[in-house]
Amino acid sequence: MPRIPDGIRDSTLLTELWRNSHVLGRDNFICVTGRKGTGKSLWVSMGLGLKLDPHYIEELEKQTVYDLVEFAKLIADAKNKHRVLILDESGLSDSASSMRWWEKNLQALRDILQVDRIRNQTKIMIAPRFKFVAKFARDLFNYIIDVRKINKTAGYCEAKVMSYEVGQSNDVEYKKYLRTKTGDKIQFYRFWQPPQRFMKRYNDHSLPYKDDIMQKRLEEMIERSGENDEVMSRDEKIVNYETQLAQRLVEMFRDGTVKTGKKKTFDKDEVAVRLTITHALANKVMGRAKVMLREQGDL
Repeated sequence: MPRIPDGIRDSTLLTELWRNSHVLGRDNFICVTGRKGTGKSLWVSMGLGLKLDPHYIEELEKQTVYDLVEFAKLIADAKNKHRVLILDESGLSDSASSMRWWEKNLQALRDILQVDRIRNQTKIMIAPRFKFVAKFARDLFNYIIDVRKINKTAGYCEAKVMSYEVGQSNDVEYKKYLRTKTGDKIQFYRFWQPPQRFMKRYNDHSLPYKDDIMQKRLEEMIERSGENDEVMSRDEKIVNYETQLAQRLVEMFRDGTVKTGKKKTFDKDEVAVRLTITHALANKVMGRAKVMLREQGDL
């Protein structure tokens, strides 16, 4: 049996993931979830890459992508056996300009993975919440890492780590906490802050994709406004764009795509993902949408 490398054997999670890939011949498919700024990308996902994959240090930019199609290409590449491959949520948000588009492409990825199980890779997909993954594709995953909080002063974030399985006969979802060698349940798992030089590389790598997304949003805003730049002021275009987004949210509420909670409030994470906008903009859009719904007697 291959020897477990130093830096892995002392961690229950890392040992299990490494054994799956190098000893048992299995893929790891992990969904990393959590609110913005909790360390999903840098501390958890990149951290797993640095620990589990000796190639990731050199290939960080190649093995981290922001587009579902590029992610599928990485998976199918024969040289990527035992590699850690990451699809960051920036790609999810941009691709998911409509939930139908996202579900269609996730189905294509699911078909690829059902055929190609010989790479023994660790595949990581980052999303705000696991519920945003279409139900028909959830059986792709065997782990969920839900990041709960970050302590930048102490240099770690805490997450719930669970193995995940969907029953083949009843579609029931089974989640189990990892356990230590003595059988104790691990309620929270700590992921430590990676070295700054790797965090800078990750951020520098993501910037062109984020800029591209922002540019697309600006172009959409101008196109939807139906007005020339010289006619509308910047403030007018922003208000017009927010109003159009609020109208889309109202339509989603009416057709049942988006629902409100007990206090008749929208879920900010869900609104941000479904409209592919920032959380700050989601707050403004939700406010406008609530006013519209109240005025029309729907809320």
